Amino acid sequence: MATPMKSMFRTSVPGGSIALHRAKPVPETPVGKSASDSRAAPAALPEAAAAFEPQLEYHKSVGYDSSSRSADSVTLAASEAIARHYSIPPDFEVDKVTYGPLSGQSHASRVVAAYERGVLPLRPGSSDVQVCSACGAEGHRARRCPATL
Repeated sequence: MATPMKSMFRTSVPGGSIALHRAKPVPETPVGKSASDSRAAPAALPEAAAAFEPQLEYHKSVGYDSSSRSADSVTLAASEAIARHYSIPPDFEVDKVTYGPLSGQSHASRVVAAYERGVLPLRPGSSDVQVCSACGAEGHRARRCPATL
């Protein structure tokens, strides 16, 4: 029985001759569906949780504390004061280039470091308030902190 030409294809071989080869069979899938649609779907996760899951694994591997449990009380106070006057962007946990490295830090310490570098945007309707990273108080910066003089 002869093989139909649809399943054969030609290739040229060194020396100028032509060889016929069998094409691999392609499973037929209905139009508009991909072959992966036939597999069983994984358990449904909320979209935000599914997108954030790899980021949590990364945070764990570099020792980043997104809950700020490891931050001291002064850093937490400064972070809260900064968060009242400056907005923390939604990509803060992901953007390491703009807001600094994650390794070995807490969320609160990254907020303070980003504030000191001047990369946090001011909240609408809020005035530019100085926050001290040394004592956590508003009204002065760490360079002029009475607690460190």
